Amino acid sequence: MTPIIQVVLLGVAQDAGLPQAGCDCVNCVTARALGRHPCVVSLGIIDHTHQAFWMVDATPDFPQQLQMLRERAPGATFAGLILTHAHMGHYTGLIHLGREAMDIRDITLWCSCKMRAFLRANAPWAGLLNDGNVTPREIIDGEPFALSKGVSVLPYQVPHRAEFTDTYAFLFSGDRQRLFYCPDIDSWDGLTFDIDNILKAGDTVLLDGSFFSEEELPHRDMALIPHPLVTDTVGRYANKPYDLVLIHLNHTNPIWRASPQQEWIMSQGAVVGERGRVVDACLKVFFKIRMQCLRE
Repeated sequence: MTPIIQVVLLGVAQDAGLPQAGCDCVNCVTARALGRHPCVVSLGIIDHTHQAFWMVDATPDFPQQLQMLRERAPGATFAGLILTHAHMGHYTGLIHLGREAMDIRDITLWCSCKMRAFLRANAPWAGLLNDGNVTPREIIDGEPFALSKGVSVLPYQVPHRAEFTDTYAFLFSGDRQRLFYCPDIDSWDGLTFDIDNILKAGDTVLLDGSFFSEEELPHRDMALIPHPLVTDTVGRYANKPYDLVLIHLNHTNPIWRASPQQEWIMSQGAVVGERGRVVDACLKVFFKIRMQCLRE
């Protein structure tokens, strides 16, 4: 029997979320007014055949995202997490696994050697390892591992600010389709592999869409928080045999709302990710063409 696999986009926002604390930009004001909370970027992998699910990254929105998976897969086991890196939106949700919260037992945590060392060297994360809440399993660049008989994962190290750890993207492979997930990167020029060579028609890429332009944060030095601009990403990876979905959107990004920038993206054959969108049994993405999350 072919395993029934779904991938759920659990969030699409950059690490600090939307609305962001203390911000009165048009996106944050609108999100508060409409009660919208699209959650920080994360993936859920559900194997309905083997009644198990996994999360990619543990975000500040971990409680809501875990509940979304529990509701989509009633009775399934929370079987593990995969971490991309140690920036705030991608691992701080681990706090909910510990003694003061779920006190979960021996859940598998796939992460790099540097990520494991970071957790072990710093409280309160060290307590998760010492108390047996998580059991780390090392991921290595270019070495695949299996979540189940239905899903394999291939890690790719990518260039991104390494204040604490290295950073990984992941290629998820199902029975017929594949999905490449890269929420954070400094520049596509730094890749040591070609995305075009690992994907085919019908596959999907979920890529860093943090900023549309460098003018979004006039009070910040953008060189200190490098990300490829959406225009660069769309120029490289739209209109390919595979589908391009933009994720990890900063709260200032105009593609959150109906705008000329969003219309341009769609005209180029790309789409903006939306929390709750689902991938079917063959890992083929079904995303709405137009975002509704900030519309009345």
